[in-house]
Amino acid sequence: MKIVDVRATRPIGPFEWTLVRLETDDGAIGYGEMPIFSRVHSDDLTQVRELLVGRRPHDVEPLLAPLMVAFAHARNPGLVHAVEIALLDLAGQAMGVPVYVLLGGKYRDRIRLNADSHGGADWSPALIRENRHLAQEEKRLAEIYRPDAYARHAAEVVAAGYDAVKFDVDFPTPNKKDRDDRSIAPAELRAIVEVVAAIRGAIGPDVDLAIDLHAAYNVADALRVAYELEPFRLTWLEDPVPPGNHEAMAKVTAKSRIPICTGESLVGREAFRDLLTRQAADIIQPDTPRASGMRDLKKIADLADLYAVSIAPHNMTSPIGTIAAVHAGAAIPNFLALEFHCRGIAWWQDCVAGPPLIERGSIAVPERPGLGIAVDEASLAAHAVGDLWL
Repeated sequence: MKIVDVRATRPIGPFEWTLVRLETDDGAIGYGEMPIFSRVHSDDLTQVRELLVGRRPHDVEPLLAPLMVAFAHARNPGLVHAVEIALLDLAGQAMGVPVYVLLGGKYRDRIRLNADSHGGADWSPALIRENRHLAQEEKRLAEIYRPDAYARHAAEVVAAGYDAVKFDVDFPTPNKKDRDDRSIAPAELRAIVEVVAAIRGAIGPDVDLAIDLHAAYNVADALRVAYELEPFRLTWLEDPVPPGNHEAMAKVTAKSRIPICTGESLVGREAFRDLLTRQAADIIQPDTPRASGMRDLKKIADLADLYAVSIAPHNMTSPIGTIAAVHAGAAIPNFLALEFHCRGIAWWQDCVAGPPLIERGSIAVPERPGLGIAVDEASLAAHAVGDLWL
């Protein structure tokens, strides 16, 4: 088996997924996925083809090493991570084993999902634009950011089978004194507490509840939020201060009694090494195509395990990227949950053939060779911007 071509898609769906496809001389196809909202230039594909065509996909690390060097300066490692997923897909197919075997074997048969549910409705770009306008220009709070809306939505998600949920509370609000400053106004903090209380009341005490702050606050006010939310027994408080500032995150982590989670925007093992050695998080959330690819996701998790830190990968991808994260999560001992942010995309499941991937809030680890899924390119093409393939 040798690689004969490398292709990439145009953006697909609201998160603008970009998929990579490796083709071989025996007809096998391997799929990978880039970080959301990514783009591939034709010159990028030319460079990847020059390094991969004619090579065996089995040699995953030797093939990726020059690619990482080539794309490090272009700040486009996400393309390399997508290629890595596709290479492992092909290698698994060639050897007749699921990808999780190539990563060391599985600790679990099913991967638990954390349903990222946004607010009183699932996230969409249009929704955010509309409600930001209401808050900033008309000084009104959108109905979906009221406590009763959060409560209804939370109850619906749990009724669908999820026992772990996450909500955003940095919603567009007319209560903010200055939209560019990271301080929190008293009314803003009070509204957050009321929302979280409503969610907890709707889902009961046994469902895991995480809250995302999207780096909205300074250190002092992030801690004020953490102290006020202690009674609601949160699984974690996510990105309370800007990610990448490990000193500030460490300060919040040390003083908060709610576990602090961060890492979705970090790229590479080195960034997570610094985060962990500074004791700046209780839970980390690398994004598979952005941070690492599957092999490095496992390496990051192994490093986190040395610090008694669990991993809850960030995930807003298509079924291709999601199943890649499922294989990696299966091979990680300190795995907590995998984010699922696509409940609002009705055609998400249609991207792959076969029975539903998600059942009662979890995904079974595939047992077929490679990624173990059958990609439906016709469904992807129906939601792409222009022709599917570049």
